Amino acid sequence: LILAPLAIGGLPQRRLSFMDDSAHSRQIRLVAQIRLIGVAYAMTTLSCLLWLLASSVPPFEALCLSMATVSTGGMTIHDGPIDTFVSPAGQVGLIAFMIIGGTSIIWQGMILRFDRQQLSRHREAYYGMMLILVIGLVIATSYHASSGRTSETLLTALREGVFTAASIVSTTGFHVREESFSVLPVGVLFALVLVGGGAMSTAGGLKLFRIGILVAQAARELSLSLFPHGVDPLIIGGRRWDRDILQGIYAMVLVFAIVLVGTVAVLSYQGVPFEPAMIASISALSNAGPVFGAGPDAGQPWPALSSFPTASLVALSVAMILGRIELLALFSVL
Repeated sequence: LILAPLAIGGLPQRRLSFMDDSAHSRQIRLVAQIRLIGVAYAMTTLSCLLWLLASSVPPFEALCLSMATVSTGGMTIHDGPIDTFVSPAGQVGLIAFMIIGGTSIIWQGMILRFDRQQLSRHREAYYGMMLILVIGLVIATSYHASSGRTSETLLTALREGVFTAASIVSTTGFHVREESFSVLPVGVLFALVLVGGGAMSTAGGLKLFRIGILVAQAARELSLSLFPHGVDPLIIGGRRWDRDILQGIYAMVLVFAIVLVGTVAVLSYQGVPFEPAMIASISALSNAGPVFGAGPDAGQPWPALSSFPTASLVALSVAMILGRIELLALFSVL
């Protein structure tokens, strides 16, 4: 959130304007932004904590769960699905806070300022929520069918479906029931995890922003191949995206792919089968580790992470650290 406004990795060149004070020097402004981001993060976490406490979740469990939700970390103190210790009301709150964690802090600032013009142009958050809704309905349909298609299970299936979709898109990794992630084909599931949530959010993955720009640029290149003399600038959200931004996105995707391939190579060299090695690497790099268990059926489960060789675990740890920050931001600092 501090390095992202520097346009590293193709992110838009803009300050967090709802936090910025141009009268300060760069260093003082940076400290002020860190302080305000910390306050915003703490208030969001506190709001999640209070919601969980009001939903009858024990205090310590609510504290751990609220921190894991807002950070999209996905770690819980229980080894089991969320529905075993969080009530339906608590699950609804977690859906909201996973969406907050998986959407851009810039977009959230626009909401706080009631900036209607900018809100109408910032498409990423809306596409992300549409994706959650569509995937949630698909999962809910499967849940409802497996529960007997009764009217009593319809709302439960909808809630759990949207919960699972929000968990996947935000890369939080919470599972609301044992078969949460196995409802989707493995390829679709990990494609969603690889894309991740919004830019300038706590979600992992390549980010919807970059994928959207790449898709739009691919359509533009196709148009130029058909009409080579046409003038077709890349304009998204009322803004023209220049070559520097595109080069940053290309570089970010390339570095992401290199780290992913390198992690898979280390795991494969250590004797981990290719498919589990690939899925474990995607889960680690996108910081969505809990979805690793959504592999094949229970009759042929993947090897547990605890059974991986030490070198493989080290490689996955490095991938998790690299995936948690902007890769090009780290390399630019180095």
